[in-house]
Amino acid sequence: MKDKRRYPEEFLEINKWVNEKIEKEKNNIKLEILEKRQFEMLFIGIVLLFLFIIAVFPNRVLKISACIGVLLVCLILIIYMYFKNKKISNKKNEFKEKVLEEFAIHIKDGFIYEKNGEISELKYRKSGFNKSYNEFESNCCMSGEKNGRKIGIANITIEKHDKDNKKKICLFKGAFAFCELNENIDEIDVMKVDSKINKKEKAEIKEENLYMYSEDIKYANKIVDEKIIQLVKEVKREFDITLEFMIHKNGLYVRFFTDNMLLFSVSDEKEVLYKYYRLIEFMNEFAETIEKNVK
Repeated sequence: MKDKRRYPEEFLEINKWVNEKIEKEKNNIKLEILEKRQFEMLFIGIVLLFLFIIAVFPNRVLKISACIGVLLVCLILIIYMYFKNKKISNKKNEFKEKVLEEFAIHIKDGFIYEKNGEISELKYRKSGFNKSYNEFESNCCMSGEKNGRKIGIANITIEKHDKDNKKKICLFKGAFAFCELNENIDEIDVMKVDSKINKKEKAEIKEENLYMYSEDIKYANKIVDEKIIQLVKEVKREFDITLEFMIHKNGLYVRFFTDNMLLFSVSDEKEVLYKYYRLIEFMNEFAETIEKNVK
């Protein structure tokens, strides 16, 4: 999937600019990982030498010394690995921040990247996906304007406490995207849940296992037409995900049910950046089609 994907030319150009900015940091991380592996091999070699001495030589003092040597080497290795892994982890986090910041800047029309996106909670509350929750965690939030529409994407986790306030119940974990529309639209909810208590009119979108709720289902079918369903189908198939969306007033809100869609990897940051790019394009096209359907 990594190499077989046909990336758009615009994305490849953006990715090229980003690579030029991050090459030094990426090489530093690779050197740190290589150094860690070399030390691991050295320590393993020393341990094997001590074990050989214990197994082959009959001298009791030598055996005891070798056993102490094994313990000391293992202790040193554990301490070394702890601090080395911590250092590598910090460098990876710094690298991720730089990559996403550079990527956001180079997107057409300009975006910004926030490590902890406060804007995403405000938008999530407006969406109405979860009427009540106790904890909202948002990270890797990217937002900006494309073709005059404000668009944002973030990793989020939504949790609620149980009745005894002892356990946390995860209500949603995945990617959340929003887009401000240039039209005011009556509320339309397209959900995975076949609700028996929702008092709105309902229509089943069978091929996508989704259910649409609206006060006026004929109006909703006009807005969420075959073109919209095709857009949803394409992004679901491309990333092997399920999604839900809500349209309310001048807001479009989408939840992508996946734990790792925007999970960053130093070894393959290109694929993660493409997902951000693709979701921004998807939200823009989604909003554009909805606005056309209103007129």
